[in-house]
Amino acid sequence: MSGNTSTADIKNKQRNGNIELLRFAFSAGIVLFHCSDSFFLFKGGFLGVEFFFMLTGLFLEKTMGIENTDGQIRLTEAVKRSFKYVIKKILLFYPYFLISTFIGLCVKIALFGHAETMLRDCIGDLFFLQPFGIRTLSATGVVWYLSVSYFALFFICTMLYFNKKACKKIVFPVIVVSLTFILFYKLRGLNHPINFFMFSGIVFSSGIMRGFISICLGVLINDASKILQRYKGGISSAAFTVLEAVSYLAVFVYMKLFRSSVYDIFPFILIAVGLTVTVSEISLFSGKLNNGITSFLGKFSSVLFMNHHYLVGYQDKIAEKLGLTDYNELLMKCCCIALSFIISYVVLKLGGKASSELKALFDKKIKVK
Repeated sequence: MSGNTSTADIKNKQRNGNIELLRFAFSAGIVLFHCSDSFFLFKGGFLGVEFFFMLTGLFLEKTMGIENTDGQIRLTEAVKRSFKYVIKKILLFYPYFLISTFIGLCVKIALFGHAETMLRDCIGDLFFLQPFGIRTLSATGVVWYLSVSYFALFFICTMLYFNKKACKKIVFPVIVVSLTFILFYKLRGLNHPINFFMFSGIVFSSGIMRGFISICLGVLINDASKILQRYKGGISSAAFTVLEAVSYLAVFVYMKLFRSSVYDIFPFILIAVGLTVTVSEISLFSGKLNNGITSFLGKFSSVLFMNHHYLVGYQDKIAEKLGLTDYNELLMKCCCIALSFIISYVVLKLGGKASSELKALFDKKIKVK
């Protein structure tokens, strides 16, 4: 999945195997969330979306190229740079998204028909319009997430380019606290991808709010992790290792035993706590999982995020189309999950080739300039 954590996101630093494994784990949680099956029952799996939003903010300064700068330029220049940055991210990720959308569209047409209507609605998918109240098909089931990511990124990047210090000390903390309060006050939880509501005479979109909250928090987590690095070694590392393990364990237990979104704030905070420790690399687990397997799983998580919903979410319709009247639901669900893994692997290979060529083209243009 992209958080918006695409496969091209982390290039300036060796991949943190712990984070890559977490990406896959939270992506798998989202898959189980969409299964809606009594055996899997992962009703809190939607919290994986917050994890991916945070990851986007976590590496934002590095991918923007302002990690070691004051980040203060004119507003017009900030807007220009942000636009270029977001467009580049979209183009590098678009091959994966386009292939996934095409497959999802074909599956949905095969299951439900109405090809003309679906083709028309799919146009909204291609331009990431779902969170703005415009009719879309969401062939992949995750268009709202990608749309929110790019929309929020543009404004957050502009703010960081314009005045990085003010953003970190004042603007981002205010955004995180105020929008979180409004979201929980009005909707009582996080599991609201596309809800519009009024608060103090202003129209809010729940999905866009979630994006701004978690991406801004991710930027703050990056700074907090640097502070934690001062305590690396000895008893401190052992204590933070326990905190890291307990935080993630509690989050996944909550996702499994989920009953009401009213308590979403607690796992949300625990994800931030665990991620802060993981990124600081003061944990005794740090570096233990840096290998090719976790690196692959991290990349795979992005495409799995986009290539499961049109299969695991329509088990009954698929069985109907196959002429199956008496079938084992658990076996059918497992087959749909397995098929989504296979399709995701194919998309990863096909999309990766196109994305690499686009990246090479961008790098060539930068060198020319």
